[in-house]
Amino acid sequence: MVKAIEAEITAMQADFARTKVWLRSHYLPDPLPKVVNDRLEEFEARFDALRDMVEDQEAGAAYMRTRNQETVPDHVVARLVVGENPVRVWREYRGMSLRALAEQTSMSASVLSDMETGKSEGRPGSLRRIARALLVVLDDLVPAAERS
Repeated sequence: MVKAIEAEITAMQADFARTKVWLRSHYLPDPLPKVVNDRLEEFEARFDALRDMVEDQEAGAAYMRTRNQETVPDHVVARLVVGENPVRVWREYRGMSLRALAEQTSMSASVLSDMETGKSEGRPGSLRRIARALLVVLDDLVPAAERS
């Protein structure tokens, strides 16, 4: 519904912009009388207020969807964004050693080390086991560069 409202506001703004151009090109006095300019500014302010209301509704809905999810510290997010290996970042954030993660996933520490250093990508099944052990979703183990 929010998307529909946003689309309607955008369409109204486009129509308003066309009307404004028409007014300025067909109205004899130049510049437009103050009362006309004031009315145009009032409409623009109303469009902005509507858009702000839609953004507030979207923010509220996003908060409700994510309020029970885990928050992640900025330093962890920053490491992921700059391209550090997600397995390593999440493992260290969870306070796990390489050996502990290897035990929980029934994988060898050397295979995990190769994944963390980029020597191997890891198979989907292995990544699912790692995600379960680190309490993250599989998408969280995809490097930031590969997501875009």
